[in-house]
Amino acid sequence: GVVWEWWVGGDSFRSAVVGERGVVCTVPPIVPVRAFLLCYSTDSRHPFTCGWIAQVNMVVMYTFAGLNMENYPPNNGTNLARACARFVDAPPTPAAVRSFLSGYAAVPAADATCYNMTAQLPAGRNATISSGDWSGVGTGSDGESWDFETCTFLVEHVGTNGVTDMFPAREWTQAWLQQHCAWRFDVVPTPRALVDAWGFDELRRVGASRIIFTNGLNDGWSAGGITANLSADLV
Repeated sequence: GVVWEWWVGGDSFRSAVVGERGVVCTVPPIVPVRAFLLCYSTDSRHPFTCGWIAQVNMVVMYTFAGLNMENYPPNNGTNLARACARFVDAPPTPAAVRSFLSGYAAVPAADATCYNMTAQLPAGRNATISSGDWSGVGTGSDGESWDFETCTFLVEHVGTNGVTDMFPAREWTQAWLQQHCAWRFDVVPTPRALVDAWGFDELRRVGASRIIFTNGLNDGWSAGGITANLSADLV
C-alpha cells in the first residue's frame, strides 16, 4: 500500500508496539518525532513518548476514513481524491506525511512549528489516539462520548492488514478493546447486547416488517449494510 511505504522506507522509522501501555520501541521516540515534525514533550507522563509511529499511523488512518465519509458525490475534486493524490504523487518520505497531517488532519495553529498530536485526543481520563473506533472517535467531549459508545454497545471491528488496504497491518482484537475500555472507562464491551435485545440478526423471526434498507454502494458504510431483500416487505 501507498501509506505503508512511508513507514517501512527505512529502518529508522520502524518500531515494535506491544500496546498502549508497556510499549517496546526499537528506535528512540525522538527519531520519528523529528522526522514528522511532531510536537514533543520530555515529560515521562506524556502519552506519546513511545509508540509514536503507531499513533501517527492511526491519525492518518482515521483521517482517510473521515474523508471517505465526506466523499459525496465521488469525483476527482473531493478532499479524499486530493489526499490520495498527495500520497500517490509524492516520493515516499516523511515530508509527505507531514504535508498530509497539516493539510487534512485537524490543522494546528498557522504559526505552529510542529504538529500537535495532543490536539487529536478526546476528552476524559486516560484518553488515547487509538480509541474504541479505529475509524476515529473525534476530539473533545464528542470524542469521549463516541469512545464510550464503542466501548459498550456499538463495537466497531476495524483493522488493517497492509494487503487489501494501504495501511500498515494492525489487527483489531476483542482483547485489545477490552483492555482499552477497562483502562479508559472501567467498562466491558458488550457487542451483542443490542442484537440480542432487539433481534437485529433475525428480523423476520421477531416480526419486523415494512422496512426499506437504503444502501448506496458508493457509501463506504454499505459493506456493513443489508444489501439483499430479507422478505417481501424487508427490502
